[in-house]
Amino acid sequence: MSRTICFLNRMFFSPELEKSCPTGGSIRTDALSGLIYCSQHNEIPAIPMILDEHACCSYNRNRLFRQLQNTRTTNASGTPEIGSPEELAKKFDVPFCPTSGTWTLDEKGIKCSEHEN
Repeated sequence: MSRTICFLNRMFFSPELEKSCPTGGSIRTDALSGLIYCSQHNEIPAIPMILDEHACCSYNRNRLFRQLQNTRTTNASGTPEIGSPEELAKKFDVPFCPTSGTWTLDEKGIKCSEHEN
């Protein structure tokens, strides 16, 4: 039963994604495919259904941040080379905030000025 609940929670995406698994599995979003996996139920990835602009923004920011973590490049001095979140979204073909929110990047993730983070 917990496997089905976890799958449905991941499929009906919400910004509180880390609380999706009733058995405490670690939830992650694949940056390239957009599939959502659970460490406890990894045999069943979920394709999220985005139901509102808040969830859409959260999902896009989460995908972009995961993609950024996977592909960090360094410049000649050895420090990470990071552009603005908007430049990164264009580079990785991830849609922006569906409203007029502005994204900012920090070490924990990408934040939106319009939507709860």
